[in-house]
Amino acid sequence: MICIALYAPSSPQRLVDAARAIFGSGIVDLLVVIKPVGMAAQVGLAEVSKVAYKRGKNLVILSQLSEVRDVLNLNKVFILVHDSDAKLLREAVGAVNQGDRLCVVIQGSEVSIPKAELVQAEPVRHSLPEIGVNPVADVALVLYELRSLAPRT
Repeated sequence: MICIALYAPSSPQRLVDAARAIFGSGIVDLLVVIKPVGMAAQVGLAEVSKVAYKRGKNLVILSQLSEVRDVLNLNKVFILVHDSDAKLLREAVGAVNQGDRLCVVIQGSEVSIPKAELVQAEPVRHSLPEIGVNPVADVALVLYELRSLAPRT
């Protein structure tokens, strides 16, 4: 199982756009929204819930990053960072065993993830670290890299 988690999204439009990309990817089984704030919590979650229901996809909303591993019974949790010293996502996911349950956490807004939460996951980066912090772009790049690792049928 592969899931993508958006941490602290604040924009309802970005949340909906990211959810549509995730649900349309065909490789992600679950979208997790962690600590949504502002209009994303008030308006965006309702819209994402509708999109998930219409597409027959799974959505989980959690209040903190530490719950991801416990609630979803995951083997591996990665967190996307924009740091050239972090391991490449492609390498980290490639080392995961077939059948393992994993999640990639993506920052959902400009708000930094607290250091206490960062230790809950292994930091990784995508192959274009110079791309700025934009949750929808990060989702697209993560989906591209995950798809490149998926077995061809």
